[in-house]
Amino acid sequence: QDIVSDMLDFERIDSGRLELRVKPFPLAKLLDDALAAFSGLASAKEITLVAEPLPPALADLLFLADVRRLQQCVNNGVSNAIKFTPDGGSVRLSVRVDA
Repeated sequence: QDIVSDMLDFERIDSGRLELRVKPFPLAKLLDDALAAFSGLASAKEITLVAEPLPPALADLLFLADVRRLQQCVNNGVSNAIKFTPDGGSVRLSVRVDA
């Protein structure tokens, strides 16, 4: 299902028809959702999956973005990290602020 959705998104991007649904959201929840979604896959490979605490400046902020699209990006990154991490390794999810 995700592959089909990704392919449809690429087609929409290419044709200029991708609509973003921007709304405020807490970044911590997005990261927690990614960890929850992939904890089983990580456990199956005996991979430690952790998220570093958000920097204090970000912890209580709401971010404006298309949550679904951003979650898709984070999920793809976590999925690839687990896929290419040797059994027994670790995957760390962190966020930093660049000025």
